Amino acid sequence: MDEYEFGQLLKQRMIALGADSVDRLPVRFDPAGKSYEQPNYNVPLAPGNFIWVDIGARRADQISDLDRVAKDQ
Repeated sequence: MDEYEFGQLLKQRMIALGADSVDRLPVRFDPAGKSYEQPNYNVPLAPGNFIWVDIGARRADQISDLDRVAKDQ
């Protein structure tokens, strides 16, 4: 799975759980040299990579702002 695919799965899941839209969803598997503002790429997840996600979902007039970081084994 790559950054783009992972982001799309998260987006679909958040909408299924009740989000009206997902306005921001940058995903980084290998952050070295990448800007936060760049789009998700076809960088595959590799053992030992950190997984970083910044979620901006909207429901009605409320917007979430949530960051999560995990490490692949």
